[in-house]
Amino acid sequence: MQTKVTISTFSNPFNLSQKDVEYVDAGSCFIDYLSLRYPEGFKRPTRVILNGSTLEVYNFDVILNENDIVEVQI
Repeated sequence: MQTKVTISTFSNPFNLSQKDVEYVDAGSCFIDYLSLRYPEGFKRPTRVILNGSTLEVYNFDVILNENDIVEVQI
């Protein structure tokens, strides 16, 4: 069975209980997920947190591992 990585997307900074949760296969490239899910990019500043640390844009090509925790804060 393929291990999944949880990606939580928060689109309202004033209501953190409002989030979308998606699952991708471990071993997936994060930028591929973003390209499929948000092909037009984001219309406002966005922050990505990977395992508690900010993930800079130039590192969005990271391969996701089975224990990774990803948050996208739009």
